[in-house]
Amino acid sequence: MNIRKLFFDRPIRTKISAAILLVLLAMSVFSLLFFPAHQRKLALEGMETKGKSLARVLSYNLSPALDFDDRQLIEEMVEGAFLDKDISFVKILRYQYNDTLFFQPKNLVHSKHELIPMPAGIAAEVFIDEGQLYVTSPIKAGHRILGVLMLGFDLKDIEMEMAQRRRLIFGLNFLILILGIVVANYLTGLLTKPIRRLSGAALQISKGEWGIQVPVEHSDEIGVLANTFNQMSKSLKESKERLGEYNRTLEQRVEQRTAELRKVNEELGANEATITRMLEDLNSMNRELSRTKNQLENIFKSVVDRAIITIDTEGRISFYSKSSELIFGYEAFEVVDRKWIQEFFTQDDDFVFILLEHTREAGIYKGEAELIRRSKQIFPAIVTITPLKGKEGTLTGYTIIIDDITEKKKTEENIHLLSLAVESATDGAVVIDLNGKVVFVNRSHARMYGYEPYQMIGKFQKDFYPESYWPLVEQSIQQIYTEGSWSGEREEPRKDGGTFSAQISASLIKDPQGRPMGILGICKDISEKKKMEQEILQSNRELFALNIIASTVSQSLNLQEIIDQSLKTILELTRCPAGWVFLIDRENKDRMELSSHQGLSQRFVDEESKLPQDNFLCWEVVKFKQPG
Repeated sequence: MNIRKLFFDRPIRTKISAAILLVLLAMSVFSLLFFPAHQRKLALEGMETKGKSLARVLSYNLSPALDFDDRQLIEEMVEGAFLDKDISFVKILRYQYNDTLFFQPKNLVHSKHELIPMPAGIAAEVFIDEGQLYVTSPIKAGHRILGVLMLGFDLKDIEMEMAQRRRLIFGLNFLILILGIVVANYLTGLLTKPIRRLSGAALQISKGEWGIQVPVEHSDEIGVLANTFNQMSKSLKESKERLGEYNRTLEQRVEQRTAELRKVNEELGANEATITRMLEDLNSMNRELSRTKNQLENIFKSVVDRAIITIDTEGRISFYSKSSELIFGYEAFEVVDRKWIQEFFTQDDDFVFILLEHTREAGIYKGEAELIRRSKQIFPAIVTITPLKGKEGTLTGYTIIIDDITEKKKTEENIHLLSLAVESATDGAVVIDLNGKVVFVNRSHARMYGYEPYQMIGKFQKDFYPESYWPLVEQSIQQIYTEGSWSGEREEPRKDGGTFSAQISASLIKDPQGRPMGILGICKDISEKKKMEQEILQSNRELFALNIIASTVSQSLNLQEIIDQSLKTILELTRCPAGWVFLIDRENKDRMELSSHQGLSQRFVDEESKLPQDNFLCWEVVKFKQPG
C-alpha cells in the first residue's frame, strides 16, 4: 500500500517514464529471447528443406552413374553439387561394391572395401550433430537400392549469423530504452497548455501555411520546445522554397544528363572492344541457354501429374517423360523413335493431323480428347500442343502436354447431380456467406418469398426482411455462430407484403480445417399445415361445445337452464363478450321475447326485451332457418 502511494505521489512525468521504461524492458527481454531462437529455427528449416531437395535431385541423377560405375560422371555431378557453398562433404555408400566414396571440395577419397549391410527400406533422413547438418537419401534404380547418399552442411555460418543478430538486437534494445526515456519526457509535456498551442501551429503547417511562429512565454522546457518549433517552421519554409527552386531546375538537369548519356552511348557504339565484349556475352548466353535446356529436360522428367511428349513434324515421338510412363503404361524405350503420336488417340490419323495443322497456324492448341492406355482403357484428357522451331524459325516438331481429367470428370458429374438434387427439392435451400450475402438459392426457396433466384443471389439477407424483423434475424444468426445451428418456426415476409408460416433449420458451414465459411438454411412452407391445425382446433372446440349442450339437455328438463347453458357455451366458443336469445312469443306470434342474455346492460334488456316483426334480420333467421 505504501509503495502504491509512493508511486502515485510522484510527478506525472516520472510515472509515465517509469511505465514506458517497464514496457520497453519487457519488449526488449522478449525480443532478445524469442527472435534469435526463431530466426535460428527458420534458418535450420530452410537448410533442411534445401538439403532434402539437393539430396533427392543428386541421388536421382547419380542413379545411372552408380549403376554403371561411371566414376567420371559421379565426380562431375558431385562437383556440380559443391557449387552450393553450404555443402561441406558428400558421402556415397555403394552396396554393389561394398565401399564408400567420400568427397570434399577439390578432394576425393576412395575407401577400402568394407561389408555394408543392405537395409530393408531406406527413407530420407535429416539430423544435426556437432555443428553439422546431415541429410541422407537412398539411391535407387527402379525398385533396386544401389546405395545411400549423405550430404553434410556446415552450420558455422548460421551460428555466427545468429550471434551477430543477438548482438544487434541487444544494441537496438539498448538504443530503444534510451529513446524510450526521451520520448517519455517529451510526452509529459503534452499535458501543458503551450503544447496545445504548438499542436495547432503544427496543424497549420500541415495545411501548407509555412513559417508559422508561436510566442515564447517562458524559458523552461516548454520555452525551449517553442523555440525549437519556430526554428523548425522557419527551416521548413526555407526548405520548401529551396525545393521549389530545385524543381524548376530539375528538368534542365534531366535534359543535360540525357544529352550526356546519348553522347556516351554514341561513344560506346563506336568502341570495337565493347562490341567484342557483347559477342562474348552472347556466347555466354548461348551456353546458359544450353544449360537451361538440360535443366528443363530434368524438370520434364520429374513431373508426375501430366504427360510431356515431343514429336517431329511427322508425328514420331522423340521425347517421352517419366510421367508419361505412369499415364500410358509404356516404358520410354518402347516409345521413343518407335511409336507415333497417332497411336495414343482413339480418333483416326486425320484428326491428329488436323490438330497439328491448327497448332501450326494458330501457334497453340488446347482442348479435350480421348486417349488410350496400354491396357486399352480409354480416358479423357486436356491436350495442349505448341510448336517447336529451330534457329531460323523453321518448324522442327511439337510439344504435347496431356492432363488426365478422369477424376475431374467424375467430380463434375457428382457436383452436377448434387446441384440438380438441391434445385429440384421441394424445400427451400439458401447459402449465405460470412458477410450476410446470398451466394446460392434454389427455386423453391426463392418462390416461397415471391422472388426468382437471380433476384436474391448477390444481395444481403436483410434486404428481404422489413426493419422490424432485423433483431429476430440477428438473434438467430448469432446462435448459429455460437452453437453451430438453429431451428424453429416463425412468420416469414413475402415480396408482396404478405407472410407465410415457415419451419427453418440452419447450420454453420465449415472448411476441412474447421473455419466458418457460411450458413446453410433449409426452409419449409408450413402455412397449410398451420391452417389445418387451426381448423382441427376449431372443430374440436365446436364438438366440445356441442357435447356440453347435449349433456345439459340430457341432464335437465328445464328449458331456461338449457338455453342459459347453451348461450354461455356458444359465447365461450366464439369468444364474444355479449349475446342474447329471443324466443317467439306464444301469445303473439308477431313478436319475439328475450329469453336469456349475458354481457348486456340493464338498459338494453329493458328496451329490447320484445322484438316486433319489423326487425328484419331476426325474422329472416326464423323464416329461412339459416344464420344471418
